This record gives sequence, structure tokens and C-alpha cells, in this order.
Amino acid sequence: MRVKAPGRAIVVSLSGIALGLLLAAGSVVPSLASAPSRVVSHGPSTRHAVALTFDDAWDPPATRTIFDILRTANAPATFFPVADGVARDRALWRTIANAGYPIGNHSVSHPDLTTLGTGLLVNEIASARRTIEGAIGHPMAPLLRPPYGLLDDRVRRVADDLGFPTLVLWDVASSDWADPDPAVVVSRSLAGSDGSIVLLHVGPASTIAALPSIIAGYRSRGFELVTIGDLLGE
Repeated sequence: MRVKAPGRAIVVSLSGIALGLLLAAGSVVPSLASAPSRVVSHGPSTRHAVALTFDDAWDPPATRTIFDILRTANAPATFFPVADGVARDRALWRTIANAGYPIGNHSVSHPDLTTLGTGLLVNEIASARRTIEGAIGHPMAPLLRPPYGLLDDRVRRVADDLGFPTLVLWDVASSDWADPDPAVVVSRSLAGSDGSIVLLHVGPASTIAALPSIIAGYRSRGFELVTIGDLLGE
């Protein structure tokens, strides 16, 4: 990757950590020479399985409640927390990770990544990784969910360069952030088919109230609940 420093151009190979250090030291702008990350919104339709995913997690008590529901039901899921939320209760996230729940990257503070300058874009992804991995004590899942599902080719290339070769979207939206009625959240969430990725959020009371019925509803139809990595065969 080529980065620009005052008065000269330097060609270096940048890991997420190395690039973060360069950003901390000064203003660097990476070129976009790497291949773009792939974008997935659905797993293989050959498997009778769905993946529940949970975004944001600003609120530690709500996060703990969601985690307790999933663990009690022995239901796999994948979390995409913002790093600012993880920093509010690092011990909780280590517990979640140690229980086997994959944790992906959802940025530091939930901006529209496509609107950021490249330096800020890199920082949102790389700093989130450092915060989350520092909390859980081991590498995070190599999965990035861009806030609001917004991305472009530049976001894809930067993500790949920082060690996130897969950007995870969804095909089933619960819209739990917008609707306080748990019955509506259940109905929307259960619209999945073979290979679906279901988007939920940690925080809304409607999500907490709806989650047991979502888990039971998919299982009553014979679906297997899996993580994103399992769904994609990774």
C-alpha cells in the first residue's frame, strides 16, 4: 500500500495495527490498491438455516439481557457492536466472546463510512478492532458490517486491507429500532428463508421482548440457527 507523508511517498505493507499506529502518528492517506472485500446479504439457500445478527449494543444492560436469552436458549448468533459500546463494559464482551459468540466490526461510533475521508474511515475500522480485541483477548471475527448498510468500492477496499475480507449485510430486517411493538418485530424477523441473515439490534425493548419468540419461531419451522461464519462456511 502507498501512503503519503510530508515531502515523500513511502510504500509499506500495512496490517490493521500498523496502519493504526501510522494514523496516530500523523495524517496518512492509503491508496486503494487492494482488492475489494466481498459483500454478502444471504448465505447458501441449500441449507435450512438462518443467522441471527445483533448490531450496535450501546447499552450494557440490554446487551447482557440479549446474551442471557441466547445462552439460555442455546441459540447461536453473531454480534456487530460499535467499539464505543464495547468500551463501556469490556468484561461483558469478554464473557460473550468466551461463550463462543463471534464478534464482528461495526465501526467505533456508527458513522456513514462512505462520507468519511480515508484517514477517518481507516480509523473507524482499525480503532474498533483494537478496542474489541483488547476487550475480548483474542482476534475478532474477520467480518465488517458497515453502519446503515452503506458502502462503496472505497470502503470495500479499505476493509479488505485492514483484514475484513467480508462485509455482512442482511436480507431480513426486523426494523426493531423503529417499532416498539414486539409482535411486529417477531413477524418481520421470521420472514427469513433458507440461508437468511436477520438484522436485529441490541438496545430496543421490543427486541428483548421479541427474541424468545423469534428463536422459537424459526426452530418450530425446522430451521437451524447458526453464526455468520457457519452460514458462509468459514
